[in-house]
Amino acid sequence: MKAIYFASLAILTAANTVQSQVKWEPLNEFDGQIFPSMLLSIATVNITNTQSDPNQIGDRLSTHGISIVNPSKNSRVKVVIGKNALIQESSFEGLLEKAGVEYNVRPKINWDYDALRAVKQSKPINFVFSLSLDGKEVGSKTKTFRVRSINDCLLFYKGTPFSFLFAAYVNEDHPGIDDLLKDALKTGIVSSFDGYQSNDPAQVYRQVLAIWTALQNQKIKYSSITQTASEPTQTLFSQHVRFLDESIKFAQANCVDGSVLMASILRKIGIDPVLVLIPGHCYVGYYADEEHKGVIYLETTLLGNEAVLKNAKVTALVESTDLFNLQSSRTHSQITFDAAIQSANENSQKYRSQFEAHVPGYFLIKIKEARQYGIMPIHFETKP
Repeated sequence: MKAIYFASLAILTAANTVQSQVKWEPLNEFDGQIFPSMLLSIATVNITNTQSDPNQIGDRLSTHGISIVNPSKNSRVKVVIGKNALIQESSFEGLLEKAGVEYNVRPKINWDYDALRAVKQSKPINFVFSLSLDGKEVGSKTKTFRVRSINDCLLFYKGTPFSFLFAAYVNEDHPGIDDLLKDALKTGIVSSFDGYQSNDPAQVYRQVLAIWTALQNQKIKYSSITQTASEPTQTLFSQHVRFLDESIKFAQANCVDGSVLMASILRKIGIDPVLVLIPGHCYVGYYADEEHKGVIYLETTLLGNEAVLKNAKVTALVESTDLFNLQSSRTHSQITFDAAIQSANENSQKYRSQFEAHVPGYFLIKIKEARQYGIMPIHFETKP
């Protein structure tokens, strides 16, 4: 009996020794930061490329998991991430084939999307990771991450651009757009919004002008505020972006805010927008025809800009041209609108070679293509 006891004790001691020697750590992308805007926008993205790193197992899109040096051949691994304010319990089980190899194991995270959408201010949050090997518990570790505001959009991480995530702030389904379109119709510039159905670039121009006029009547002004509570690091950069209703409510928008606001309305009426990014700036463009043969660019920071009226060069340009036979509508709104077109198109010509050469920092984000890839709008938060 004593022999059996000591034999059993030796087995248990050996098992505990192996478990204590397992090298593993929680992992998280993006320098320990969680971006709700990114998680919401890519929630339905489906990666069809089957080529992957054999040492990465689990959900390829998951931002959380563990790294583990496999202690023995063909280990059965189970990773559990416990429930917290942002997720339900999430787990993954799989096979680690090679001994001595470091694996990254990433469960598919069961995010609470409403909770993510509700994060208005950056704050810390604890994630608890538990590991089992071959049916035996190895242990648990707690890691504190920082969840960012829903308004914070990831732009760059370790040299990789994530600026396509701006497309998530373009929300053609926002209920506030209907009221803006009613206001645009009241301008009398158009009697209806029909996108490209008229096959007339002049009608497309009038529709965009009517929207511009309605926004200008809302007294929306340019605001350069882009600051967030989290400073950029050497590897990560982000920007604060207002939602459509926030820009309207506070009557101010920076270059990105104004661009996603205009793009949201254009997409709603069936006109395909693009977001244009150059270092330190963003403006919007729209295709003048359904075949996408030409793009008209628009500098949204000129919304409500009183200084434009004092610019003799711009005023002369407007008065000397017969833009789509709209002489009777040459108001402050059309002067700023045509100035916005002039400014943005000059910029696009200036940086044309950079766009064609795909120079880092110069991007055209085509919203229609972003939707086809699965980048969806961040849903409007209904007030209780």
